[in-house]
Amino acid sequence: METYAVKIDRRLHTEVLDRYKKLNLAPYSGFVNPVYSLQKDQNGNITDVLPDYTEGYAEQMMRYSREHSWLPDYNS
Repeated sequence: METYAVKIDRRLHTEVLDRYKKLNLAPYSGFVNPVYSLQKDQNGNITDVLPDYTEGYAEQMMRYSREHSWLPDYNS
């Protein structure tokens, strides 16, 4: 344990914490993935990808069920 995560770049660590704070997310939201939407220009080229963090865990699982239910089930 003493070998890992004990020698960190303080400046980088502070930057990461500051960026995360701007997202205004609960610290336990690690299992919830954002929903991404694409912004395109007039020619259909992707110009930006916008993350949306408003979906909860239960909603995410239901969406995954709807969108990915066609995947084969090898565990039956």
